[in-house]
Amino acid sequence: MKNRYMLALSLLAVSLIGGCAPLLRFPPTANVVTLEDDRGNVGMSCYRESAVFQNVNTKRIVDATKAGLEKAGFVPTLVNEADGVVFGKHGMTFRHVNLIAGVDIQEVGNDATVVVVVRGTKKPGVSDEPEDGVWPDKILQGMRDYLEPAIN
Repeated sequence: MKNRYMLALSLLAVSLIGGCAPLLRFPPTANVVTLEDDRGNVGMSCYRESAVFQNVNTKRIVDATKAGLEKAGFVPTLVNEADGVVFGKHGMTFRHVNLIAGVDIQEVGNDATVVVVVRGTKKPGVSDEPEDGVWPDKILQGMRDYLEPAIN
Protein backbone atom coordinates (compact mmCIF):
# COMPACT_ATOMS: atom_id res chain seq x y z
CA MET A 1 0.00 0.00 0.00
CA LYS A 2 2.90 2.32 0.81
CA ASN A 3 4.24 1.81 -2.73
CA ARG A 4 0.89 2.97 -4.17
CA TYR A 5 1.04 6.20 -2.14
CA MET A 6 4.62 6.82 -3.21
CA LEU A 7 3.67 6.14 -6.84
CA ALA A 8 0.72 8.54 -6.59
CA LEU A 9 2.96 11.22 -5.05
CA SER A 10 5.57 10.67 -7.76
CA LEU A 11 2.94 10.91 -10.49
CA LEU A 12 1.63 14.15 -9.01
CA ALA A 13 5.10 15.66 -8.97
CA VAL A 14 5.84 14.55 -12.54
CA SER A 15 2.50 15.87 -13.81
CA LEU A 16 3.05 19.26 -12.19
CA ILE A 17 6.56 19.52 -13.60
CA GLY A 18 6.20 17.52 -16.80
CA GLY A 19 3.59 19.23 -18.92
CA CYS A 20 -0.03 19.71 -19.87
CA ALA A 21 -1.42 16.18 -20.09
CA PRO A 22 -2.18 14.96 -16.56
CA LEU A 23 -0.47 11.70 -15.61
CA LEU A 24 -3.01 11.15 -12.85
CA ARG A 25 -5.59 10.40 -15.55
CA PHE A 26 -3.81 7.10 -16.21
CA PRO A 27 -5.18 3.96 -14.57
CA PRO A 28 -2.88 2.63 -11.82
CA THR A 29 -2.88 -0.96 -13.18
CA ALA A 30 -4.01 -2.93 -16.20
CA ASN A 31 -6.77 -4.51 -14.09
CA VAL A 32 -8.80 -1.28 -14.13
CA VAL A 33 -8.21 -0.30 -17.77
CA THR A 34 -11.35 -0.10 -19.86
CA LEU A 35 -11.23 0.11 -23.62
CA GLU A 36 -14.33 2.27 -23.86
CA ASP A 37 -14.11 5.75 -25.37
CA ASP A 38 -13.53 8.67 -23.06
CA ARG A 39 -16.55 10.96 -22.97
CA GLY A 40 -16.58 14.61 -22.01
CA ASN A 41 -12.83 15.19 -22.31
CA VAL A 42 -12.81 18.21 -24.57
CA GLY A 43 -9.37 18.80 -26.00
CA MET A 44 -8.00 15.45 -24.83
CA SER A 45 -7.17 12.39 -26.89
CA CYS A 46 -6.60 8.88 -25.62
CA TYR A 47 -5.23 5.84 -27.42
CA ARG A 48 -4.90 2.31 -25.96
CA GLU A 49 -3.40 -0.98 -27.08
CA SER A 50 -2.37 -4.14 -25.29
CA ALA A 51 -0.09 -7.06 -26.09
CA VAL A 52 1.24 -10.24 -24.55
CA PHE A 53 4.96 -10.97 -24.67
CA GLN A 54 5.84 -14.61 -24.03
CA ASN A 55 8.77 -15.89 -21.99
CA VAL A 56 9.94 -12.44 -20.89
CA ASN A 57 10.72 -11.40 -17.32
CA THR A 58 9.85 -8.01 -15.81
CA LYS A 59 13.39 -6.57 -16.04
CA ARG A 60 13.64 -7.40 -19.75
CA ILE A 61 10.15 -6.06 -20.57
CA VAL A 62 10.85 -2.82 -18.66
CA ASP A 63 14.02 -2.36 -20.74
CA ALA A 64 12.01 -3.12 -23.90
CA THR A 65 9.37 -0.59 -22.81
CA LYS A 66 11.98 2.15 -22.44
CA ALA A 67 13.38 1.26 -25.87
CA GLY A 68 9.87 1.25 -27.39
CA LEU A 69 9.07 4.66 -25.91
CA GLU A 70 12.32 6.09 -27.26
CA LYS A 71 11.77 4.59 -30.72
CA ALA A 72 8.31 6.24 -30.82
CA GLY A 73 9.83 9.62 -29.90
CA PHE A 74 9.00 9.60 -26.17
CA VAL A 75 11.44 10.27 -23.35
CA PRO A 76 11.04 7.86 -20.41
CA THR A 77 10.39 10.03 -17.36
CA LEU A 78 9.31 7.58 -14.66
CA VAL A 79 10.29 3.93 -14.40
CA ASN A 80 8.97 1.86 -11.50
CA GLU A 81 10.07 -1.71 -12.09
CA ALA A 82 8.61 -2.95 -8.78
CA ASP A 83 5.09 -1.83 -9.75
CA GLY A 84 5.58 -2.55 -13.47
CA VAL A 85 4.85 1.02 -14.59
CA VAL A 86 6.76 3.14 -17.11
CA PHE A 87 5.81 6.68 -18.19
CA GLY A 88 7.20 8.80 -20.99
CA LYS A 89 6.54 12.20 -22.52
CA HIS A 90 6.69 13.42 -26.10
CA GLY A 91 7.17 16.96 -27.26
CA MET A 92 4.75 18.98 -29.37
CA THR A 93 3.38 17.48 -32.58
CA PHE A 94 1.21 18.95 -35.33
CA ARG A 95 -2.00 17.84 -33.57
CA HIS A 96 -0.97 17.68 -29.92
CA VAL A 97 0.56 20.16 -27.53
CA ASN A 98 1.82 17.37 -25.30
CA LEU A 99 1.65 13.57 -25.30
CA ILE A 100 2.15 11.35 -22.26
CA ALA A 101 2.48 7.56 -22.50
CA GLY A 102 1.91 5.14 -19.66
CA VAL A 103 2.78 1.47 -19.90
CA ASP A 104 1.51 -1.03 -17.33
CA ILE A 105 3.23 -4.40 -17.13
CA GLN A 106 1.59 -7.43 -15.51
CA GLU A 107 3.66 -10.57 -15.21
CA VAL A 108 1.60 -13.76 -15.54
CA GLY A 109 3.76 -16.87 -15.23
CA ASN A 110 6.50 -16.58 -17.87
CA ASP A 111 4.54 -14.04 -19.91
CA ALA A 112 4.04 -10.28 -19.60
CA THR A 113 0.78 -8.53 -20.45
CA VAL A 114 1.40 -4.92 -21.43
CA VAL A 115 -1.19 -2.14 -21.69
CA VAL A 116 -0.06 1.06 -23.43
CA VAL A 117 -2.12 4.22 -22.88
CA VAL A 118 -1.23 7.47 -24.64
CA ARG A 119 -3.03 10.70 -23.76
CA GLY A 120 -2.53 14.12 -25.25
CA THR A 121 -3.82 17.64 -25.23
CA LYS A 122 -5.18 18.47 -28.68
CA LYS A 123 -4.51 21.78 -30.35
CA PRO A 124 -7.65 23.86 -30.91
CA GLY A 125 -9.05 23.67 -34.43
CA VAL A 126 -7.05 20.62 -35.47
CA SER A 127 -9.13 17.54 -36.28
CA ASP A 128 -8.24 13.91 -35.66
CA GLU A 129 -6.56 11.93 -38.39
CA PRO A 130 -6.27 8.15 -38.76
CA GLU A 131 -2.55 8.36 -37.96
CA ASP A 132 -3.27 9.78 -34.49
CA GLY A 133 -3.98 6.38 -32.97
CA VAL A 134 -0.65 4.83 -33.95
CA TRP A 135 1.28 5.98 -30.86
CA PRO A 136 0.67 2.78 -28.85
CA ASP A 137 1.42 0.69 -31.96
CA LYS A 138 4.75 2.49 -32.42
CA ILE A 139 5.66 1.85 -28.79
CA LEU A 140 4.70 -1.84 -29.00
CA GLN A 141 6.62 -2.25 -32.28
CA GLY A 142 9.70 -0.69 -30.67
CA MET A 143 9.33 -3.19 -27.82
CA ARG A 144 9.07 -6.09 -30.28
CA ASP A 145 12.15 -4.85 -32.17
CA TYR A 146 14.11 -4.67 -28.91
CA LEU A 147 13.08 -8.17 -27.85
CA GLU A 148 13.41 -9.81 -31.29
CA PRO A 149 17.17 -10.59 -31.13
CA ALA A 150 16.62 -12.43 -27.83
CA ILE A 151 13.76 -14.47 -29.29
CA ASN A 152 15.71 -15.68 -32.34
